[in-house]
Amino acid sequence: MAEIGPNTRLRVSPYYEATVKDGVTAFSPYNRMLMRVSYGDPDAPSTNA
Repeated sequence: MAEIGPNTRLRVSPYYEATVKDGVTAFSPYNRMLMRVSYGDPDAPSTNA
């Protein structure tokens, strides 16, 4: 998968570090900010209790 390198045109959201820690698998640039769009396979068993 392609990665987006850091640059001055895009910024991370205030919650970027938390979403990475929670397992985000994809971001999409929106309004000059990287927004999360996927946390992986939606059909995978949930690990939340």
